Amino acid sequence: MRKILATLVAGLFASAAMASGDVGRSLFTTGIEEREPIDRIENLHPSEEHVFFFTEVLDMSNRSITHRWSYLGQTMAEVGFDIGGDRWRVWSSKRLTPEWAGAWQVDVVDENGQVLDTKHFVFGDEPEAE
Repeated sequence: MRKILATLVAGLFASAAMASGDVGRSLFTTGIEEREPIDRIENLHPSEEHVFFFTEVLDMSNRSITHRWSYLGQTMAEVGFDIGGDRWRVWSSKRLTPEWAGAWQVDVVDENGQVLDTKHFVFGDEPEAE
C-alpha cells in the first residue's frame, strides 16, 4: 500500500513539474534583432505588412509551445516550437494584406492545449466611433 501511495505522490509531483513554466514576455513587434524585439506595437499601420510575435518562455525546457494566430475569431496559422532551455526565445511572423484589416490575436498554447498567454493587435485603421 505504501509503495502504491508513494508512486501516486511521485506522479503528482511529476505532473506539477511538467505544468510549471511561464511566459516571461510576449509581444508584437515590427522586427527582431539579436533574438530580441526592436519595438512593441498594439496597432500596425496599413503601410506595414509584416508583423512578428515574440515570446520568451521560462522553465519549460524539453516542452513545446505553439503560436496560434487568429483573425476575427478564425485560426489563420499555427507555428510550433520545441523549447530547448530554461530561458528560450522564439518568434513567428505574419505577412498581412489589406483585406485582413482589423483585430488579430495570438495565443501561446502548450503541448496540452492550455493557453498560456494571449495578446491582441489591430492591423489597419481603427474603425471610427459612430
